[in-house]
Amino acid sequence: MYDPLEARAIEEHFGSSVPPVHSIKGGLGQTGAVTPVLQVIAAARTATVGLAPPTVNCEYPEVSLDIVRDGARRLGPGPVLCQAIGFGGHYFGASVVGAAT
Repeated sequence: MYDPLEARAIEEHFGSSVPPVHSIKGGLGQTGAVTPVLQVIAAARTATVGLAPPTVNCEYPEVSLDIVRDGARRLGPGPVLCQAIGFGGHYFGASVVGAAT
């Protein structure tokens, strides 16, 4: 439902330098209020180890972003933008920087 809105926000923000995107929600389902917390945990892990998990159950994406789909992808450690839009239009956004390993 909100994927096209999120995609448009990403494209507008990053312009011609849109990074790869991924989501853990397809594998977890709708977890309610805990969804943003789980996404921040996954983003912190991605930022630290530089490995983005695949977006599962995304066979026919409605957007033209570079979606990590066919297995995890090595991105290299670095900052990760984590965003979530919940039912009713509630928005959560966080920038996550990985810890030194």
